[in-house]
Amino acid sequence: MKTEVRAVWIPFMDFREILTGKSKSEFEKAFCGRMDTAAEWGINRVFVHLRPFGDALYPSAVFPASHLISGEEGVKPAFDPLDVMLRAVHERGMEFDAWINPFRVRAPGVAKAGAGLCPDNPALRMRDPLGIIEYKNSITYNPASEEACSLILSGLRELVGAYPVDGIHFDDYFYPFSDPFFDMDSYCAYKLPGGGLSQAAWRKQNVSLFLRECHETIHGSGCGRFGISPKGYMPCNTDEEFLDVPRILSEPGYVDYVCPQAYFALNDEICPFSSVMEQYDTLIAADIQLLAGLAVYKLGFDDRWAGEAGRREWLEGVRLLADMVTVSRGCKSYGGFSLYNFQTAFLPQAAFKARVDEEMSALRRILS
Repeated sequence: MKTEVRAVWIPFMDFREILTGKSKSEFEKAFCGRMDTAAEWGINRVFVHLRPFGDALYPSAVFPASHLISGEEGVKPAFDPLDVMLRAVHERGMEFDAWINPFRVRAPGVAKAGAGLCPDNPALRMRDPLGIIEYKNSITYNPASEEACSLILSGLRELVGAYPVDGIHFDDYFYPFSDPFFDMDSYCAYKLPGGGLSQAAWRKQNVSLFLRECHETIHGSGCGRFGISPKGYMPCNTDEEFLDVPRILSEPGYVDYVCPQAYFALNDEICPFSSVMEQYDTLIAADIQLLAGLAVYKLGFDDRWAGEAGRREWLEGVRLLADMVTVSRGCKSYGGFSLYNFQTAFLPQAAFKARVDEEMSALRRILS
């Protein structure tokens, strides 16, 4: 039997506290402390956010240094944060998957925080005038642009060629939304020579072909695996992000594992947790591992979208996370789970600490 994956996400927000403006020794102390906690608890894989906004938390010739290092994008780092993190993770016997947002360059919240594009950001130097999509104060690389996709693939080759990461992990940001207008010029360029797909089908095809190229690039560079973490509610993937989940899970050569963000209560009235896992498990026809994405961050909060029964679970349920793992273990392709996220699981706010600790303790009991 394969070892159960017991993972945790470390999102870009964490680095504002432990990395931005810090010395190497300060960052190393903070990150190693967190990895000590993760290893002691039994975590064996971490998904670390290395390229959240078309940037890099490591020295790169392809993308600018992230504003999360110094506070300003493009400032050459005084040390290599990724080297520090890899050593910390591997020395503790855990695996390191590099978490990347391939297309996202700027989200509205980050732009508001003053994280502007530096002069040498490749998004500003696209030869392809349709290489980026600007939509509602966000900037996204266009999945229909050959130049944009080539740039992202170059970044992948650089990363897996320079660092001993154990895998590459994408989450759920592809097209920015379902609006038909933001990429109409690109779609018309496809239609004019005789392209026959609807806009939605064309967008899905663009993303699918890109993922296949990523898979080939990653494996061709000697990296061990490529995984993806789509939204749990399937229409958000297929109708808004234009990620063709049925296709990439039913055919080989797209991904090696899938970790749906199954961020729903067991008794959610619209989308119960078990239904999410069953749907993904049923779709898997290739040799793909299924991980369960667990919403630790919801514990103690009132999820009004879950209905009365669902919202009470997040507020006062007992063994919610443990029961989710038990349900997931019944899936034929099950390989493990991941907790979102490190801070909420292991460093919860005082107001939610008792609730989170109770749930995490119950989960740990079924892992021993």
